[in-house]
Amino acid sequence: MVGISQWSVHAQSPNLHLGDVDDDGIITVRDIALVVEHLKGTTPLDAPHAVLADVTKDGAVNQADVDELIKEVLETRTPENLPLATVRFTSPASGEGDVSVNRETIMHFTVPLAINATLDTTKFYAEFAGRKVLSRVEISSDRKKASLFYLEPLPANSRVKVTFDGSALTDLIGRAFDADGDGSAGGVYRMSFDTHTNSGIPATGITGRVLQAAPEASATVPANYPAIGVPGVTITVDGQEQTMRTTTDAQGYFTLSPCPSGVFFVHIDGRTSPWSAWPNGQYFPTVGKQWEAVPGKADNLAAGTGLVYLPCVCAGTLQPTSQTQDTTIAFPAQVLTANTGLAGTTVSVPANSVFSDDGTRGGKIGIAPVPANRLPSPLPPGLNLPLVITVQSDGATNFDRPAPVCFPNLPDPVTGIKPGPGEKSALWSFNHDTGQWEVVGPMTVTADGNFVKATLHAKVSV
Repeated sequence: MVGISQWSVHAQSPNLHLGDVDDDGIITVRDIALVVEHLKGTTPLDAPHAVLADVTKDGAVNQADVDELIKEVLETRTPENLPLATVRFTSPASGEGDVSVNRETIMHFTVPLAINATLDTTKFYAEFAGRKVLSRVEISSDRKKASLFYLEPLPANSRVKVTFDGSALTDLIGRAFDADGDGSAGGVYRMSFDTHTNSGIPATGITGRVLQAAPEASATVPANYPAIGVPGVTITVDGQEQTMRTTTDAQGYFTLSPCPSGVFFVHIDGRTSPWSAWPNGQYFPTVGKQWEAVPGKADNLAAGTGLVYLPCVCAGTLQPTSQTQDTTIAFPAQVLTANTGLAGTTVSVPANSVFSDDGTRGGKIGIAPVPANRLPSPLPPGLNLPLVITVQSDGATNFDRPAPVCFPNLPDPVTGIKPGPGEKSALWSFNHDTGQWEVVGPMTVTADGNFVKATLHAKVSV
């Protein structure tokens, strides 16, 4: 195999072929075999060769790349040269509206940046009305993305302009970065997005009730389980946390008034409830939500229904993660005692991968079951999930790189049929930045048919 340091010389050639994994200038069955061994985990490819193995250019090495390689060997597909690295997509997307004022900006790259690549706020920054927003830049350890974390709330109801100057960057195999995607080295990527409003409107309010999702440690809701209101939960509007806030009463009811009109974002913090013993005992977590209010209407319903469910995270859920080795997180014993079918559920946290928005590394991570019919935010219509978990932390909310997850292979809630070995399904995640459920990747049933595995790219809750 060719080491990373050797690629800087070879990379001067304009003809790096996608699929030429063994770097011999032609695509053969050996290249297919190398990708297959990588997928099996027998002989993982190093990062530069994984770039060449991503024939479909979707950012991941998977079976689809093997299928395309077979076509190339059979000469039914025309080989492609590896394009210069550029911006694959951004979060928020260019032109996106109603963006939370507390949301970071992320650039995802088609090819990882060089190991020695550096970025600061002279090259990657956001501005409004001609002023740069105070921020810091973080490049992920897999070099596949750069995040701009804001040190102050973004201006509300405003257009924020983002600049990413790639003129001095190189990618993992030593080539210049093509920031504007025109096929030539260098350039500047520019995008903009619009933030949500967070100004209070007179006679405008949100009403609702925060309820306990299920008994402690339970992944299901008994038929006779009452809807218990959670007292003392704090609800704040993003960007107006000190002035626009309320708490639930003894039965879990609340009114947030005045509140913004249109779409806005809130955080619902169950840790402040007297029923929470955060961080050393059981607690109700924090969730980010997108709400909408009609101006002049005092009784807009929270989340459209007026009901917000919070799971109870049992004591002992949060476990320390390691800075030097991967940490396997599982349910605490009392959860498995109440839900024996959840045995084998794990999240593998890569070493030194958990960090806070301010850059602080490390912390505790845990997982807790959530009843699929009493989620903090309802599932999209027609979607039924056999298992839902929440990934919790004691403060850090970011995974520096994807975390492998393993779930028991449960029957489909509608058909009652379990997927067979090798079959695919989708991993759904609730995006607290957008307030929406979204697919974050595929899941694959293990060869023994007992589990499904995937990698988790989502943020962590507290």
